[in-house]
Parts: sequence; C-alpha cells; structure tokens
Amino acid sequence: AGQGYATLAVDLLSRLGGSASFATPDDAVKAFQNVKDDDVVRDLNSSYDYLNKNAAVKKDDIAVMGFCWGGQRSFLYATANPKLKAAVVFYGTPPSDDQLAQIQCPVLGNYGEKDARVTSTVAATIEKMKSLGKSYDPKIYPDAPHAFINDTNSAAYNEAAAKEAWPRVLAFFKKNLG
Repeated sequence: AGQGYATLAVDLLSRLGGSASFATPDDAVKAFQNVKDDDVVRDLNSSYDYLNKNAAVKKDDIAVMGFCWGGQRSFLYATANPKLKAAVVFYGTPPSDDQLAQIQCPVLGNYGEKDARVTSTVAATIEKMKSLGKSYDPKIYPDAPHAFINDTNSAAYNEAAAKEAWPRVLAFFKKNLG
C-alpha cells in the first residue's frame, strides 16, 4: 500500500472463525490443514470481485501475493483466475502440473536456499512452466531460510535477501500492473 497499490489482506481462516479466534499462533497454523483449496479459491474470487468493484482500484489490474502457506495458495490462485495480472509467491510450493497449465499470468517466485523442502521444487517448476510457455521468474536467495522476509521473526529474517526481494516484487508489479 505504501507504494501506491490498493491492498487487501485476506484472512483465509475466516471460515474457521478467523485467525484471531485461535488461542495461539501455532493453533492458527495447524488450522490451515483444515482449509480446502476450493474454499481458498472461492474466498480469493470474492476478494478479487470486491477489489475489482472498488473505485480506488484500477479495474482488472489485480495481482495476488502470498507468504509460506499463503505463497502456495497464491500459486494455486494463479491457476484458477485467468483474469489475474500477476502472482507473487514467497516460499510456496507449486500446484500440480495439470493446474500449472491453467496459469495465464506471470508468476514471480522468491525462495530461500536453506528452505530445502520448498526450494527443491523450483527446478522442476522452471522446466514445467517453460514447457507450458508460462512466465515464471524464480529466485533462490543464498543463505536465506523459509520466511526470510519476515522481519518480525529474528530466527528467519535475512536482511540481505529481504532487501533484494522487495524491490524485485515492486518492479514485477510495476511491469505487470498498469
């Protein structure tokens, strides 16, 4: 928002009472296991429609961005909404190959080198997206863990990676959003 973009942070735990309804952050994280992909897509479609009707938002000029579990869902949503202009994924694994074929927008990926579970999927995703003729621009940040841009988590935050990733995201938005 500070860069001039209208933003909407969607609480994808709303169907389960919302993030604030859980006793601890760990309980909220566990609750994500009970959120169905179809519900995520429905909620993000509603969010897309809301933004698209908002006078402060340039019509049909909408992107999605997510972190961790939300990064995976950002990638998923790119497969479900052909009107989406761009998708940014922070440390999220890709959807299935069949779903990747549905992507119509460019995807920017940001991954930490030390996040082997997620980063191990990047090479195959590059090849699959290339074979499908899809735009996928991933970057693996050296010495960075999962959640490297989260400056509220001193165990994960990697200042060098965060300072490189954020301008990259803004440049991607500038290129793909009017």
